[in-house]
Amino acid sequence: MKLAISLAAVFLCIGPVFAQSTTWQSPTTGGDWFDPNNWSSGVPTPALAAEVSGPGEARINSGLAESLHLLLGWQADGQMTQVGGAYKVNWDTVIGDDHAGQYSLMGGLFETNILSIRRTGIFQQTGGVCRVDELLRVKESAWASLYPPPSARYELIGGQLETSRVHIGTDGKGLFRQLGGVHSVGKHMRIGGDTPYWEPIIIQPFPHDLILPGPIFFHASVAPREVSLAPAGFITNFWLPPPMPTKGDYALAGGILMLLLVPDGPFSVKNIQFQGKAVRTIFQSMDLQSAAFGYFGHMWELYTFWAFIPVILLTY
Repeated sequence: MKLAISLAAVFLCIGPVFAQSTTWQSPTTGGDWFDPNNWSSGVPTPALAAEVSGPGEARINSGLAESLHLLLGWQADGQMTQVGGAYKVNWDTVIGDDHAGQYSLMGGLFETNILSIRRTGIFQQTGGVCRVDELLRVKESAWASLYPPPSARYELIGGQLETSRVHIGTDGKGLFRQLGGVHSVGKHMRIGGDTPYWEPIIIQPFPHDLILPGPIFFHASVAPREVSLAPAGFITNFWLPPPMPTKGDYALAGGILMLLLVPDGPFSVKNIQFQGKAVRTIFQSMDLQSAAFGYFGHMWELYTFWAFIPVILLTY
């Protein structure tokens, strides 16, 4: 009896969750997002989850679209194209998983709280603005090798991508390819997984602008050979935390503080002029000459050795 009551309570709780969704059912020729005939339960609203699965392309040309969730390629392959207007997903967007899902952003504004691109998902941006308020995650399952070749990726070809946090391949393999446009990262960009047995990540070159006011985290489990970074335009466009101060930095800071804060002593002689003849007079001391030439020879030998180390390594 208790089991039956518990199961009934569970179904009562989750029933509205499944009911609060509308599924795309447009013919294979595609259709307008705002046409209620293209949806099982009418046009998505801020309280409904929009599921785009099955034949036909959902298209937003203009106007304001809004939904609670967006599931693209959830129960079957799904495809969406936005060329204008604005589409706001109030919570999360999931693209691809067991089925292929692709979102093509050509213009307008696409905004979501969380954008999760999974194993068979593709988000291609050629224009417009994509704004991810919380997290952009490009990942694949740790068991991706059991499936056909994975394709989870974000392609930024044009337009502007605004993100707060970016996780690429944090649990599995993720691909982010930037061929144009501008990518602004508000907090941090994390690359690589926490667990060594997960598949390596693939990072394509970033030859264009990247604004990153936050730090980047490269996990130790990701071997250098597993990450391919463009030598020009990738690291240089990243903002990295400043390095730790060196001994020279501390010495320079101490000298500046001495100059600004410590006054001259009571026995200092002012208005002393440099006398070049004094250098010759001082250097006539045999003890000073022996010490100076000995130090010069030692440093010559030392720096000559360091200068020829690359030649030695390449030759022998």
